[in-house]
Amino acid sequence: MHKAFVRDNPWVLLGDSNSALNLEDSSFGSSNISIGMRQFKQRVEDIEMIDINCSRFHYTWTQKPKNGTGILKKIDRVMGNIQFVRAFLAAHAVFQPYRISDYSLCILEIPNVSRDRPKPFKFPNFLVHKDEFKDMVQAHWNKSIDGCKMYRVVRKLRSLKHPIRSLLFKQGNLHNRVSKLREELDKIQKAINMEPGDETLRNQEVDILNKFKETTLDEERFLKKKAKIEWLEEYEGSDVPNALVTHYSNFLGVAGPGMEFESEDDEIKEAMFSVDDNKAPGCAFKVDIQKAYDKVDWEFLRVILGKRGLRQGDPMSPYLFALVMEVLTLILQKLVRESPHFSFYNQCKEEQIINLCFVNDLFLFARGDLASAKFEEGSLPIRYLGVPLISSRLVYKDCKVLLERMQAMITHWKNKSLSFAGRLQLINSFLCSMHIYWASIFILPISILHELEKMMRGFLWCQGPMAKGKAKVAWKDCCLPKYERGLGCSWGWRKILLLRDFIRPHIKYRIGNGDTTSAWFDFRLDIGPLCNYISNREIIRAGFKKECLSVELGKASCYDAARFMQMG
Repeated sequence: MHKAFVRDNPWVLLGDSNSALNLEDSSFGSSNISIGMRQFKQRVEDIEMIDINCSRFHYTWTQKPKNGTGILKKIDRVMGNIQFVRAFLAAHAVFQPYRISDYSLCILEIPNVSRDRPKPFKFPNFLVHKDEFKDMVQAHWNKSIDGCKMYRVVRKLRSLKHPIRSLLFKQGNLHNRVSKLREELDKIQKAINMEPGDETLRNQEVDILNKFKETTLDEERFLKKKAKIEWLEEYEGSDVPNALVTHYSNFLGVAGPGMEFESEDDEIKEAMFSVDDNKAPGCAFKVDIQKAYDKVDWEFLRVILGKRGLRQGDPMSPYLFALVMEVLTLILQKLVRESPHFSFYNQCKEEQIINLCFVNDLFLFARGDLASAKFEEGSLPIRYLGVPLISSRLVYKDCKVLLERMQAMITHWKNKSLSFAGRLQLINSFLCSMHIYWASIFILPISILHELEKMMRGFLWCQGPMAKGKAKVAWKDCCLPKYERGLGCSWGWRKILLLRDFIRPHIKYRIGNGDTTSAWFDFRLDIGPLCNYISNREIIRAGFKKECLSVELGKASCYDAARFMQMG
């Protein structure tokens, strides 16, 4: 909602947030992020705000000590958006001592707010429709200026700034002119209504009407450019309410399905008989308990805890979900003991394992028969520890979550202020290694790797989707190590290149006719690669290229070969 009002203008937010944002904002207490902190952090991300630099006191609220103890927290904040930080680099907040109050006094200092620099030149496109515009441009463009072609073009363009500004000044305030002409048109038409036969009034109406049409057209052209007509085209007519509904659905969330489900015997039978005959009889069920720590039933907890109860910041809080899972385990064990038909899975029979709990994941194991399993049918892949559990090779759709994570990181609002060097550092330190964990377990589809590289290229050169002609250097050159004049953008290759001296002696080469073997960098001679003995400058000076293959070196003339041997 704030985007509709603020757009890309700088703005600042300060006051009591009634909640800490980070764990270090409290002097002591729970080491876990509370629900209030999580919600506050999400709202801050939604409105794209960051803390302004602050000094003096870190904790801004105090619980007055009783018997020498009291809690200190930072719940008062001064936050601004990226545009504010860029516009006011020296802005900072000063938190004063709280003295007899519970809260610290905060002063936001914004030095050098006024700007003496002139406004940048902006060309108002409605001026091209004026009669004198063409003659003015032609007069300045025909001036004789010495120098290269680009220099002459730049000088002529600069010489047009002052006359264009003068022409714009002559137009006056378009909005006031439209209002004034509208009033004059209303006045003259009222007079014509009283004197319909007055020819003078008729001529005045025609003259004012033409001026009014011309001025309103100029105002429309001016406002279209100023209001960014692209937004109006995107959200037109019925799209406006849909855009608002989508925004608030993402902001407030929608009601999700519960965890209750029922299964009929026919569904269980169909699931069991659909298992391949070559599979061992057994079932494993994975239950993903979404937001487990937020969705524990409080009535159930009151029964478990009895008279003890809970208080804010209770050290028992991190173990509430573990208590619920323990009760679930006891219930499952009781049902198994009382059921004469339940059979353990083969590998779990000796230890009598029924279920395993990992954080918010629950695995249930049973024999693959109708009496032992009464849950609805599931299917692979399921996700565990961030990667899919799947019985076949990965395909494109299984890895889309990798692309979504990369896209979310690239389009994050905090990355809008990164320079080229900052984007390169983010690529080298994080983005290049996002898929390494998956690649250590699975063979990723080549299309996924190409898509990831495409995203990184676009982020590096365009700070978003890749645009044609924006890349200054080929991506393969960017991935070269820095000592080979690259940018070191490929994390995996950087690690492999560090090991190549250890790996190379264990690799056998089949040279054949030499059309796939490098003349300088491959291990084709007993003494090793020739690049260890000959520098790049010597290779070029001898008339060869770094990309030269063995077959090309063999076709070289005797004179070139002799000159090359003299270098060695």
